[in-house]
Amino acid sequence: MEGEATPATDRTVQELAFAMREGLESRRVFGAGECSQASLGSLDAETRNAMRFHADVLGFPPVAKAGPFGKVMRCLRALAKIVIRPWLGVQTEFNRLSLETLQNTFREIEGLKTRLEQCAETIERYYQEAVSCELGPHGKIARAGLWFNPPIAVDIRNTQPEIIAVKERILEHMFVHTRLPPPPARVLDLGCAESICALEMASFGYEVQGVDLRFHPVQHPKFSMVRADIAHLPFLDGVFDVAVSLSTLEHVGLDAYGPVSKATSDQRAVDEVRRALRPGGRFILTVPFGQPATTRLQRVYDASGLDHLLRDFRRMETLFGIRERESWSLTTDISQAEKMKSAERVSAVALVVAEKSGCKW
Repeated sequence: MEGEATPATDRTVQELAFAMREGLESRRVFGAGECSQASLGSLDAETRNAMRFHADVLGFPPVAKAGPFGKVMRCLRALAKIVIRPWLGVQTEFNRLSLETLQNTFREIEGLKTRLEQCAETIERYYQEAVSCELGPHGKIARAGLWFNPPIAVDIRNTQPEIIAVKERILEHMFVHTRLPPPPARVLDLGCAESICALEMASFGYEVQGVDLRFHPVQHPKFSMVRADIAHLPFLDGVFDVAVSLSTLEHVGLDAYGPVSKATSDQRAVDEVRRALRPGGRFILTVPFGQPATTRLQRVYDASGLDHLLRDFRRMETLFGIRERESWSLTTDISQAEKMKSAERVSAVALVVAEKSGCKW
């Protein structure tokens, strides 16, 4: 065993075995010497002294192998070996079994330690997943009706917060607030349930009316909301100065968001917005843009699709947001925006200001 490489966890067991073996060897040669300092070097003082005492007690003093009594002593030594050998065999086997038991115990402890570490890692992973879920639209708070779609999405990964997405909303709110008329204009906010834009506009002094199929839990003296289908607005004609639709029209009429009637469509929603706006009223909207597509969750518009959707409005301004990894930039280059693929993940967005024909502000 002395020449073998052993793990650090077995070092103490090995040293104990060395000491026990040296004790046995000292008995076999009758006084071969004490346990060496090298084999007991890293044991504590109490254990080291006990091992030395064990070797001393079981060892015989050195005997002469020559001289007038040499032959007698050799005979006595041989006789003692014959007498003591069976006991030494039993003791050696006992020591071997003890060492085996100790080594197995250490291995079991190491295995248990590894399993505990794995359990701790699993618990930490489940905790991180639970926290990340709660931050998103499927957490308990969101299911209870209070969740605002953030411009920057964050998860917990490897115990650290990590940005996983920068969304088009980082452009949309800025675009809206720089295109609104002066307050106190009356604003219709379409699809307000997951947006803080309504609260922002109300805080700036606008009279904001929100519409969504879901409830919006935030209250403000200048904000009210009604739960209704955007394609069937419960308002009189020409009562709003501005209509705002942030990433909403692309979802209207798709059954992923609940049962819809055949009369519900994005075009019908735009027609309803036009009806509710006063002459000269502005329609500020954003929609996914790029290679045209319709998925279970959303539509992606290209130039012709957007032109058709807003055919009864006068387009005043059109910009395009382009995603580059996790950052966004603005451009007026429609050819660049039309190349983007936004079906699975929005990579381009059209930001539009349109006007209902009639008197201006």
